Amino acid sequence: YEGAEEVSEGIFQEAQDLADEFDREVSTTSEVGDPKRIIVDYVDEEDVDHVVIGAHGRVDEERSVFGSTAEIVARRATIPVTLIR
Repeated sequence: YEGAEEVSEGIFQEAQDLADEFDREVSTTSEVGDPKRIIVDYVDEEDVDHVVIGAHGRVDEERSVFGSTAEIVARRATIPVTLIR
């Protein structure tokens, strides 16, 4: 997990730098576990007003257009969710 933590810290810093350029506020967090559950629980516990999540699912007869994490978050979150492909 150490390598993943270093990568996530770099991504978080890039997000903060970009937000600073546009005078915006950004909050980031990193947790280990089932991402679907972690995201939905985090939204319920924190003062989150919108979720933006990448959706990289494939389109075929057996799978939906969006990945399972994005789809479940979009269905279960109590706030607006924007899916990016």
